[in-house]
Amino acid sequence: MTGLIVFFLIVVLAVYAVFFLFFKLIWILFKRNKNTWPLVLAGVSTVLCGVALVGAAMWGVHKIMQPFRPLQQRILQDPQPVYGVRTYTDPVYHFTVQLPDGMDYSEWISLAGAELKLGINTNLFKKDASGNEIKGPVVLSAFIRQTNGVDTQNPFGSLQAELTRENTDRRLKVDESTALTLAGQPAFYASGTLYTNRGPLPMWMQAIYQDGAIIYVLSTEVADRENTPGTAHALVSSLQPVTQPAVENQPPVNPQ
Repeated sequence: MTGLIVFFLIVVLAVYAVFFLFFKLIWILFKRNKNTWPLVLAGVSTVLCGVALVGAAMWGVHKIMQPFRPLQQRILQDPQPVYGVRTYTDPVYHFTVQLPDGMDYSEWISLAGAELKLGINTNLFKKDASGNEIKGPVVLSAFIRQTNGVDTQNPFGSLQAELTRENTDRRLKVDESTALTLAGQPAFYASGTLYTNRGPLPMWMQAIYQDGAIIYVLSTEVADRENTPGTAHALVSSLQPVTQPAVENQPPVNPQ
């Protein structure tokens, strides 16, 4: 923390020095000898620059967090854990998946040539009937819709080539990759292990090609000894295309 404060002070002094030299140069050009105004203007400029940077940072954080606001509101409005499987049918891109306990997603995030939804088991932020925190499993997931660079003749060709490419430095080990057909649409399934600094993580992916775009569902799961892994795999494997837009999502189905 001390090092960060020292670094911040050095940056402020450097910015102040640059502004002072700039205004001092102007004062010299106007044949003024006193340093009062260059000192004052350098200080004001440094403060305004800092305010602008803080404002830009806050605006950036707001833009980044905006797709997650509805997810946050749903967690706050419904503090009770959600159990059972519910069906999510995307009303815009017409695909459906079976969501496990408490799984919820952000809004669509627009990227270059793709769109993204990020999801997590929201039960992890809630408490059970006894007031105890729910410990897992930790399920992380993403929906991705790719529209840029999709080969209509062979939509999964580049993906297959990347997954089978030999690279000793790669952190992903592919255990299985299979071409499929889902409801008459070309599809692809892959599973493997992602090696991170905190240890290996199982990864599952299923994708479908429809309407000139590829829909991916990716998921990983961290299960403790009390939980049997497989929730993330079931989520990915449930991906199906639909031919009709959804009016609304089905409510959660609570176990009897």
